[in-house]
Amino acid sequence: MKSKFEDIIRSQRHQLDVENPDDALIWEGIHQEIGRKRTIRNNYFWKAAAILVFLAASGYVFYHEFVAPKQNIYNITLGEIAPEYAKQVLNYQTEIDEKWGEFSRVKSEKSVDLTFYFKEMDQLDQMFRQCQEDFYQIGSNERLIKAMLDNYEKRVRILDRMLMEIQKQKDYEERQKQIEL
Repeated sequence: MKSKFEDIIRSQRHQLDVENPDDALIWEGIHQEIGRKRTIRNNYFWKAAAILVFLAASGYVFYHEFVAPKQNIYNITLGEIAPEYAKQVLNYQTEIDEKWGEFSRVKSEKSVDLTFYFKEMDQLDQMFRQCQEDFYQIGSNERLIKAMLDNYEKRVRILDRMLMEIQKQKDYEERQKQIEL
């Protein structure tokens, strides 16, 4: 096969070797290419398919992000997870509600800076939500239940500290008034 090709090249060598190119022939070819109108193939089918794929993907994302009801895993209570702890959780929640009520009654206008405690409460909220997510993903677990109970206990302690800080501030203000008198 190779020898046939080489033979053809050797026999046509005189036509391939051109010392001076034919300028008129070259410019004629260029002129014909410029004069020819290019036809643009409109591929309506592919354009329509691309648009349909885009719309379908956008609709899917829109539905699942904005329209579809999301499962609210944050409504799972510890009493639902472990019924034997329901009474203990109820006691913690009652105590927390009482402490918040006391906090709102005792809080003065010139209260001490409690932002640190509020940040701790926010962190506890995040940890509790994480425990609820973990329960939703892996199911009931003794360590998870203990962590949720510990979370309630820490909330009570933080509220106690907040109330003690407010009481210390009020005691300090009273001592200052007595000293001034």
